[in-house]
Amino acid sequence: MWMPSHAGFARIFAAPPPQGHYFSQRLHPNPAFYKYTWRVWTPECEWEGHAFFECVPVLSTARFMAMRDSLKAAGVHHFVYNTARPRLGATPFDRSHPRWAGVRFAPALEDDMDPPWNGHR
Repeated sequence: MWMPSHAGFARIFAAPPPQGHYFSQRLHPNPAFYKYTWRVWTPECEWEGHAFFECVPVLSTARFMAMRDSLKAAGVHHFVYNTARPRLGATPFDRSHPRWAGVRFAPALEDDMDPPWNGHR
């Protein structure tokens, strides 16, 4: 994963054409299994490095997709990071398995209040 920084951006990514660079997972085809949250860095972002991940607002999938479309239309370089959390509800995850110890599960899809985007919330 590339750690967002203004110096690194200027050295490696600043050449045209502006585009999105993705340091993220693909969306699982079944939206009931995972909840994705998104962070977007642009050259105008005041934070970089670890501070970016601590301070930048976390976006829902619908808000991220709208922002992505706006950035593309405006021709702005952007860097995309996401996190996938397993969901509660009718999913294949055995929460008693040691793999899930300490994991904070996201609400079940039907209990998630975020706006939908292609079935994902």
